[in-house]
Amino acid sequence: MKIRQWMFIILALFIVSCASLPVQEYDQAKNYRNKIEKSNLEKYAPESFRQAEAKFSEGEMFYKNEKKSKSKKALLLSLQMYNKVIAEALPSAADEKKSQTDSKKSEADNLKASVAVKEEYSEVLSLYNRAEALRMEKKFEEAIDIFMEAEKKFEEVSAKTKVKKTAAEESINSAKASLQQADEEQKKLDLLPQAENTPLPLEEKSKTEEE
Repeated sequence: MKIRQWMFIILALFIVSCASLPVQEYDQAKNYRNKIEKSNLEKYAPESFRQAEAKFSEGEMFYKNEKKSKSKKALLLSLQMYNKVIAEALPSAADEKKSQTDSKKSEADNLKASVAVKEEYSEVLSLYNRAEALRMEKKFEEAIDIFMEAEKKFEEVSAKTKVKKTAAEESINSAKASLQQADEEQKKLDLLPQAENTPLPLEEKSKTEEE
């Protein structure tokens, strides 16, 4: 009798479990969807994303109407499609992020940031090289995150280099102005002896002799 009761309880729990709403699948599908939209991955695989969205909307509608079996089926299909979007999009996204970071790196290189802010440039270059290594290893998500960080830091070293360059130029211009002023003062001083030795006009000279 007890065995039958336990079997009945287990069966009932199994039925309830099967009949419950697919909360886990719904949450997981939403997380994948948010991840894709946050990184704009949908633009690299628009057709796959469209199909995933259609299945997600269908699953969400069934979920809200408590049609458990249909909801679970649609949500599982949407998860498969979202995974496909990510797999298709990540390589292109990593390539694009590398290109954007390369642009910021070139700007820093043209400004001679490696000289002006040597230590900081060295740190961000190591970060960039790490991101590139991850991209080559096909660890695209990690590569994208680190490329984003490197891109921001290249911008920072460029900004600091510009500040240093401006300060140096102002200092040079100030020194040039001081030298120019000193040169002009010297020229004035050089003219004084010449004025004292300049011969007097004849008329003034005769007056001086008569006196």
